[in-house]
Amino acid sequence: MVRIVASLDWFSAIGTPLLARSRTDAEIYLNALGFSDLGVAPIPDWREAKAALDERTWESAWSDAEDQARTALAAQALDINGQDVVSAAVGYVSERAHDAATNSLNACAALLGADPELIEAAAGDARDAACQALLIALSDEDADHPLALKFRLFEAGRWPVGAVGSSFNLF
Repeated sequence: MVRIVASLDWFSAIGTPLLARSRTDAEIYLNALGFSDLGVAPIPDWREAKAALDERTWESAWSDAEDQARTALAAQALDINGQDVVSAAVGYVSERAHDAATNSLNACAALLGADPELIEAAAGDARDAACQALLIALSDEDADHPLALKFRLFEAGRWPVGAVGSSFNLF
């Protein structure tokens, strides 16, 4: 997992037109979480990403569904591997993912313009997605798990900013 995190071209597709594959992956992810009614809304630039982030709420049904999926994964990973292994692995991947994502974002931001708060939010989301992908591996889940599908969006260079209203914002 660390090799994947370190070699990913984090955020390389932000600001570019949304490819059909990324749209399909986002729709599959939303459907797997139980939110097929949300439409995928491409975010074209940092300004709109900031607006979408400001509107994002952690008390939505979407974030609750993600939390439940993550909690179940963590419990399963702990049952299989034990606290020491899971804690060490998550800590290590968390640090590597955050560093790699921040480095990529700083390069993007220099070209496209973004404030440090937005960079930190995106890097934090990337870190969380990498840790969720690790939990999937540690819990013997498959590639169809909703959080694996979300990580696939990051692998494609996107930032799933989150759900607001009837839209799922994807930068």
